[in-house]
Parts: sequence; structure tokens; C-alpha cells
Amino acid sequence: MNKKIITALLLGAMLFGSQSCCKDKYEREFTKDELKVSHSDAASIYFQRKGGEKEVPVKTNVATENWVAKSNAPWCKVSKSGDKVLISAGLNENYVTRIAIVTIAYGHQKYDIRVEQLGVETVFDIVKGGTIEDLLHPDGKKDKDGKVIVVGLKASVLANAKEFTIPVKTNLSIDHVLVPDTVDWVSYQQPSEAPKADAQGLVNIKVKLEPNTNLSKRYCTLKLQSSQNYKVMRELLLVQLERGYIVLPGAKTEFTVPASGQLLDVPFKMNSDDKYEVIIPDADKSWIEVAEGARAADLKDKTITFKVKPNVKEQPRSSKVILRSKDNSEETTEVEITINQEK
Repeated sequence: MNKKIITALLLGAMLFGSQSCCKDKYEREFTKDELKVSHSDAASIYFQRKGGEKEVPVKTNVATENWVAKSNAPWCKVSKSGDKVLISAGLNENYVTRIAIVTIAYGHQKYDIRVEQLGVETVFDIVKGGTIEDLLHPDGKKDKDGKVIVVGLKASVLANAKEFTIPVKTNLSIDHVLVPDTVDWVSYQQPSEAPKADAQGLVNIKVKLEPNTNLSKRYCTLKLQSSQNYKVMRELLLVQLERGYIVLPGAKTEFTVPASGQLLDVPFKMNSDDKYEVIIPDADKSWIEVAEGARAADLKDKTITFKVKPNVKEQPRSSKVILRSKDNSEETTEVEITINQEK
């Protein structure tokens, strides 16, 4: 009987001890380390250009040294203490809004907070005036007030212009002037130092131009940018006017013919077949004349043939013949040809 009682007591003690151990083990296994940041506290943070700081509350039972608070940008400073994270930024001297991500994490519990800071306000405008004017919608599309919509800026230049200056009001350093690869008549050479503002606060961007020898206008869209703020770009449509009728010299403008005379071919360049005139001095018309059928529109090589008659005099003679363009709306061009004849 005593044995049965003792055995029962031992079994009971063992069962109680076993349950107590299981309970302790169970409680230890389900003690959870937590780190929480509320939805509102994890919202994006916005700083003005001058900077500032923001506290983010953190609810956690994890030791401070065991959880992480870090930034992916050096300008965005992060520090932690106990139940909060302090996020701060200094003055932004750049011309763009800068962005950083602050990460608060412990294990798989992670919160990413976006931080934005405004930069210096960008001033960047091509100044209208002179030949620079509004570029209107090509189809004449109008706004609600009945005005034709402005789609950009354009500037017209003369056919023989060699340079064009673009005035820009800006606080940026303009170090990118982009000319399309398909345009060969406009070029820009980036100076070693960015252009400085003049007395009116304008930066003058100068592009080089090749003369237009065609009878039609040609176009180039220039793009201006700064590495200080690539998000801002300005465009200007450059329109080079048609040249009109021109005559230009060939490879040679002075010729010597024998006393016996000859047909003399004189090369020159012309952008029209017949829009020029030949001017022979009255005193020389007795021995020089244009040969019949001599006259042969982009700029092309052409030839005019003169008939030089025999020299029956006892001394050499010389004449200066002019080839002059006609009906030119811009300026008259001419080529002087010297014809020398031996005695």
C-alpha cells in the first residue's frame, strides 16, 4: 500500500515538472522581438533648401545597438536613440531637388522613408527680342481664348550670316549646346570656361553658321542644357533664310589668251541657270563677246565661254569682265574675270 502511494506521488511530481518545463519553453520560444514605425511616421519627408530635421518615433523592444537606421545619401544624416530616429539635412546648394532613402530595420522588419530636399530655384530662359520670337503651332491650333498656341521659340537669320548669338537669362552654367547630327551648317565650340553673364545679366551663346547657298530656307533645332540641372532644357528653332541668286568665283579668275584669239571657258558657281548678267566694258566689246550657247538650283559649277578675237594691234591688251547676279533680294554678288591677250 505504501509502495503504491509513493509511486503515485512520484508520477505526479514528474508530470507536474514536465508541464512546468514545457510551459517555460513555450513562453521563451514565443517572446517576439518587435520594431514598428507607424504608417504616418513612415511617410515621405520634405525639406526646404535651407534644410532641417525630423524625428521618427520607433516602437521596439530590441536594444538600440541591434537595429539599423541608415541613409543611402551622405547629405541626409541619420542618428538613433532609444525610441526615435533623427533625420536631418543641411543647405542644398545644388540646382535640383535631391532624394535619399532612410531605412529603419531589424531582421525582416523594414521601413523605407523617402526624403526630398529642394535645391536652388533654376532660372533658365531664352530671351525674346530681335529675331527671336514665339514659334506658333504649325497647324494654327488655338487655345480656349482663340489665340494660336505657342509651341516654342524661333529665330531667323540671313543667308550669309556667319554667327548667331542666343541671349539667355540664367543662373546655370550652360555647358551643353546640342546641334543635330543631320545639320552641317551650324556648329558650336564649347569654350574652356562656361560663358559669363554680361552687364544685363545675360549669358550669350554664340553658334557658327555656314552661308546658305540654296534657294530655300533651312532649319535647325538647337537644345541648351546645363549639367547643373539636366531636367531643364531650352530649345530654339533656327531658320536660315534662302540666299537668293548668287554668283561665286571658280578656281581661277585671270586668264591669258594668245594673240590669235580663242574660245575661253571661264568656270564659276551659280545657284540658278540664268539669273546673272555679263558686263563687258564698252571699250572691249570689239574683241570680247559671249560665245553662242555658252550658258549652261543649288550652288553648282558652271562655265561661260567667251570668244576672244585675234589681236591685230602691236601691244597686249587686258579687260575685266563682271559676272553679276540678278534679282537678288539680299545683296548683289559678282565675280570679276580678268582676260589678258598677248600681242
